[in-house]
Amino acid sequence: MLTNDFYGEIIMNREECKTILLNSGMDPELLKKPAIFEKCLEEYSDKDASGHFSIIFDVNNGTYTVGKKRSDGWSRKVDIISGGQTYSGKYIEASDFGDFTSVEYSTNLTENGLIKDINVFRDSTGPLDGGLGSSEKLLSKNNMLGEYVDFGFISYRDFLRNSIALTSSYIKKRHTVEDLMTSYDEHHRKVVEIYPDLDEYYKSKRTSVAKSAIVYSAIHGNQSLLDVSQSDYDTYGFTDTEKELIEQLKEESSIRKANEEQISALQGMLRTAMRFAESVRVHPIGKLFFKDDIPNLEIPHHNYDDNDGHCY
Repeated sequence: MLTNDFYGEIIMNREECKTILLNSGMDPELLKKPAIFEKCLEEYSDKDASGHFSIIFDVNNGTYTVGKKRSDGWSRKVDIISGGQTYSGKYIEASDFGDFTSVEYSTNLTENGLIKDINVFRDSTGPLDGGLGSSEKLLSKNNMLGEYVDFGFISYRDFLRNSIALTSSYIKKRHTVEDLMTSYDEHHRKVVEIYPDLDEYYKSKRTSVAKSAIVYSAIHGNQSLLDVSQSDYDTYGFTDTEKELIEQLKEESSIRKANEEQISALQGMLRTAMRFAESVRVHPIGKLFFKDDIPNLEIPHHNYDDNDGHCY
């Protein structure tokens, strides 16, 4: 019996699941990819989905379909694309309030079989969330200079539970680089309990993960939730050349932000001018005084939201 910290539950039959997959003809190399095995285990362990745990191989495209199958079709499934670098699937989430959410997702993997990026689309129906839909792309790339720190995630739930965002419009909790790497080391420990072969991978990526987060935060300044000190640059071995490049990136980022603000201001002025021109176009007095000029005005007809000035 093994406690899986990522799912917050006890998975009693990891070996049983693996045995079923192998006996059903699953390629053993695919099960060496953590994200694929964890996904198959999630399908196997789901207690809410009806049907029998099944594995079907499509010889035409080399795709494995794994999940819970009923006589009338799959209640939930995941399609593992040939080569094991991508999987996709769909399932239904039900709430206590009678809402149902259809979830579709596609996931790309790294060479090590960890999550690279996830595309998720949700469509809800029911008394509370009826008609609501959303889509999101969650990134977790090797050495990523992006919003989420790359911890080497092994599942979507792992990503949701353990990812740390470096910027946010609503989360105000701040981190130090030491906090960040303590979390990374704890994540490393938990993953290696299940996948000991990944030990060297996590050790080799530790410095690059820290440096990536430091560079990202340095570029984004006050928008970042990570506090970086001068000693952090020394601790993780930034060279003088790298420090100079960071300063250049910070300067370019500042210029880009100023340009974006100027463009936004000009767009606001243009929207105001277009609204005025449109009001002149339709007003009887405007037609009288500017009858020769109005036909030459090529003003696109947008609908404007008076609250925020956006056109749609």
